Amino acid sequence: MGILKSLNKRVNIFKNFGFKIGIADLFATNIFTPSLRLKDKIKLDCLKENFGHVIDKYKNFELDKSELKALTPAPVWVMWLQGEDNMPEIVKACYQS
Repeated sequence: MGILKSLNKRVNIFKNFGFKIGIADLFATNIFTPSLRLKDKIKLDCLKENFGHVIDKYKNFELDKSELKALTPAPVWVMWLQGEDNMPEIVKACYQS
């Protein structure tokens, strides 16, 4: 990756995800690999902090199978933190779509 492209990527991470994730990403990609776990923990903490109420609301949700026909198609969202090379085929298909 070129220097300008790499710098632009880092700036966008700071802009879009904030200081904590920007620093974690910077450490994870440039200083040492063990901080990848720290980077992922910071991202997950951020998601829990901002969307924990949604997770709690649907954690024990059970759908009545008779309601399935009434549902319209909707996108499925997946968060994969283990890297593109480690994606299972189903995640690769979603990522490429």
